[in-house]
Order: sequence, then C-alpha cells, then structure tokens
Amino acid sequence: MAWLAISCAGLAALAAEPFTSSRPAGPKARVVIVEDREATDSFRARAERIPAMVERGVTNLTSKATSREAWLSLVSTQDVVGIKVYSVPGPNSGTRPAVARAVVESLLAAGLPPKQIIIWDKSERDLRRAGYFEIGDELGVRVEASASAGYDDASSYTNSIIGSLVWGDHEFELTGPDIGKRSFVSKLVSQQITKIISLAPLLNHNSAGVSGNLYGLAVGSVDNTMRFELDPG
Repeated sequence: MAWLAISCAGLAALAAEPFTSSRPAGPKARVVIVEDREATDSFRARAERIPAMVERGVTNLTSKATSREAWLSLVSTQDVVGIKVYSVPGPNSGTRPAVARAVVESLLAAGLPPKQIIIWDKSERDLRRAGYFEIGDELGVRVEASASAGYDDASSYTNSIIGSLVWGDHEFELTGPDIGKRSFVSKLVSQQITKIISLAPLLNHNSAGVSGNLYGLAVGSVDNTMRFELDPG
C-alpha cells in the first residue's frame, strides 16, 4: 500500500506540470526481466542457475551477442567497478551473494582486473555476515564498506532536515548552526569507484515505503541518513 501511495504521488506531481510537445525528451531507460522458476529453493538461490540468468540479462539489455561484449559496452578495463549490494537483511532477503558472485565472475571473464572490482555496501559487519568477504577472498576482488572509507568534505548534499548525528557521521560531535544539515558522500564512491552496478532487491521498508536501487544506493553512499528514516512525530 505504501508503494502505491508513493507511485500515485509521483503521477500527481507529473500531472500538475504543463505538458507541451516541445518539451525535450529525456533519455529512455531499458528494462529487461529475466525469469527462471528453478533459480531459488525455499528463498535460497541455486548458484548453478544464476550465471546463465546474468548472461541473458546483460546481453539482452545491451543487444550484444556475448556477455563480454555486453559488459565492455558498459564499462572499460580501466574502470573501477563497484558492485553495490544490499547486505543489511542478510543473504536470503538482501542481495543474494550468488547473484553478486555471478556478476563478478562475468566481469572477470570480460577482462576486468580483479583489483578493479569492489563489492560494497555501507557496513563491514553486514557485508561479513552476508558472506561477501568469502566471495572476495575466493575471486580475488575487493570487499569494502563505504562507512569505513571516510567521507568527502568536497562532496555532500544539503537538506533542511537536521539529523541527530551518531558516531561515524562526518560531523559527529561538531557544533554550529548548519551542523547536521549535510550528508557527505563516502570517499569510496567519490574518489575510487568510477562505475556502479547496483544489485538491490525490491523490499518493503517501514519508513521509506520501498527499498530498492535508489534507496539502497543513496543510503549506502552517504552519512547522516537517520534523519530520513526516523518518524519526526
């Protein structure tokens, strides 16, 4: 119900804007759905089914014949590619580790150097509990927590909602009239990663309504996020 309410609010906002045929057309998103009824067993991913699904998805998305051609049309071997996972709910409700593994293996097969692939989320503890450090060790790729990389003074956004800063937030224990109004971007995102592949599952979120790619990427990339999740009442 919350998801429907957010969708309707978005449609209402669009309807309120005057529409003219001269309005410049924005870029169109391409959506590909890959289904396999045998891909999970009691919510657990069947690892042997996932690589073929990844290949079908990326080749259909890019209209390329092979997954190597598909990936190299999206990223280059010079990029540092961040595989953004959502590890807070664990391996069965969050991003399935088997999916992240299949994407990493496909990128490696396309020629990307292992040290230029980073599986990441906000919390090292969540990544470890979901099993991503084991995948990193096995495949030779990096696993990083954005909160541990530090936050970038030069990259932030401001919102009038003042946050109750907690340990780990960039401005924690600082004082001043504007303290708590900014959310700073992790240096992992602003200074290291050049391309991001988001592997967020679509979940219900009691505060945000829907937790998906936008929510997972936004909350995982910056600090001072409690102000957007707590009920002001």
